[in-house]
Amino acid sequence: MAYVSNDSFHYLRKMKYKKTALYILISMLYLLSPTCIIAALGTVLSMKYEVDEKYWRIDSDDVLSHEQKEIKLIALDDRALELKIQGYTFIFLSFATFIIATCLVLIPKKICS
Repeated sequence: MAYVSNDSFHYLRKMKYKKTALYILISMLYLLSPTCIIAALGTVLSMKYEVDEKYWRIDSDDVLSHEQKEIKLIALDDRALELKIQGYTFIFLSFATFIIATCLVLIPKKICS
């Protein structure tokens, strides 16, 4: 049986922990990518029901004065902008997590050494 020094044993154990942590990180990033896509789709649905329908309701409401309609439309425009930014952020995060995870898969020797 070959003799393994104590230092090389600790080095091998440390490398094993680094690889395990790397693969856990890669798995989490790959799981985060579709989660962000689902969140972006949820944001699009929120935009449809929170913004698009309210535009129609405000336009068809005869009880509101012109000034009240303008105030509600401005608030609705702000909400639409928030939802668009949120949706674009989720899409960007989805692409970023996928690209980072793929890079970590392609170059693990540089990271673990």
